[in-house]
Amino acid sequence: MEKILIIEDNLEIRENFAEILELEGYTVFTASNGRLGAEKAFAEKPDLIFCDIMMPELDGYGVLYLLAKNKETMNIPFIYLSSRSEKDDIQKGFGLGATGYIIKPFSGNEVLAAVDKALAKRNITSTFSKKNIYEQIIELIGYVNSNFSASLTLENIAKKKLQRGEILFSEMDIPQAAYFIIKGKIKSYLINNSGNEFITNRHETDEFLGYNAILENTKHKDNAVAEEETELLVIPQEIFLQLIHSAQEISRQFIKLLSGNNHNKEEKITSLVYFSLKRMLIESLLEEQIETEVSDDENSGVDLMKRKNYHKLNYSSENVFNILNDLQKEKMINIKNGKIIILEERQLKRLSKVDI
Repeated sequence: MEKILIIEDNLEIRENFAEILELEGYTVFTASNGRLGAEKAFAEKPDLIFCDIMMPELDGYGVLYLLAKNKETMNIPFIYLSSRSEKDDIQKGFGLGATGYIIKPFSGNEVLAAVDKALAKRNITSTFSKKNIYEQIIELIGYVNSNFSASLTLENIAKKKLQRGEILFSEMDIPQAAYFIIKGKIKSYLINNSGNEFITNRHETDEFLGYNAILENTKHKDNAVAEEETELLVIPQEIFLQLIHSAQEISRQFIKLLSGNNHNKEEKITSLVYFSLKRMLIESLLEEQIETEVSDDENSGVDLMKRKNYHKLNYSSENVFNILNDLQKEKMINIKNGKIIILEERQLKRLSKVDI
């Protein structure tokens, strides 16, 4: 059975919490403060961690910070426990990489529902390494469809065959999809002023191409042609963006597939994904026509989480909180009483139209 760690300084809450989980058959470890909790997490490598925020010696934010820096603990689902329901606290928790947040007092049903959801996410990622890349893509799409978006189905993707010499896309084309090579070879190239061909890249079986233009919000910067008979999986732009901007465990797994587990390439794609989502989120904020001046009226601004664009773009809440936090630090917006107020509309418009 899965191992769960509870880090909580209140003895009564800690014992009641542990009892709920033990009755369901989980192996439970407990710690009475953040320092002991971090030590137990490193020693036991639990499948899930529940952690209070305000604790002696080391608070919950510090615990998550330490675990996130260690390769063996960085992917453990981490759910905060707190009696503090202010959105600033939730924002900070997600900004550090938390996967969930439970407000005290909570019921046994809430706890078990949170456990089921968190472990389901962990289990889906742990099975990917046992499958080939094509199977992983299909499973990711199916998982996101079941848990996040009913519109994301396998019917929306298709296979495509190219004969040798057939063009996949051309320079200055508007991107419509990302492509995964099931079998074959694709050459990317440019034509210089003298009419000579300059090869920019070569892509082979199990590689992706065409996605940079989607993330950068630009037209294709080169041409792509089949060097031999090639079979492709065509992932429409909308589905690609839903996968890449989904919950962190899904986004992280998809980025690993895109990068071919190349660390440098993975870092570059992660940066592009961040700026892509930042641009899309800014566009959503501007579309909502939020107040451009800070006001003492607590009803000014807008709660993005309740607006249609948030759901339409299928943002993962943790990534949204990260970006909103950055925009607030950059003094582009202000978050007041749970509302988002634009402070620098002109700057946001500029950022939404150019590479960030």
